Amino acid sequence: MKITYTDLNEMVRELKEKGVHEIRVNDSIRDVQAMIPDDYPLPIKTFSVYVTAHMGNDWEDDLIAEYVERVGCADENASEDVVNNLYVRTQDKMTVLRELLAPEFLAVGSGRFQE
Repeated sequence: MKITYTDLNEMVRELKEKGVHEIRVNDSIRDVQAMIPDDYPLPIKTFSVYVTAHMGNDWEDDLIAEYVERVGCADENASEDVVNNLYVRTQDKMTVLRELLAPEFLAVGSGRFQE
């Protein structure tokens, strides 16, 4: 099961209450065409930063906490500069989140806990 948070501070507070010691921060660039109305024919990619934490003791009893922050999106007509800027902003956001969360947890890793 996955719990998605919209407020990072709320997630941190609840994870600490549950005794979570490790979180992971990573980026995701996804095609979101399925979420776009039919009258917009161009593929759109969404750039996001994820913070995930495994909250169960046993993988069979898995509970994943997830915080998602959208950095931006671009369609296939976007210039290379716009797309590169989104990549840079996404990486910068990951760095900031790792720095903010490092004092709160024993380990702030890369990758993503998955269901």
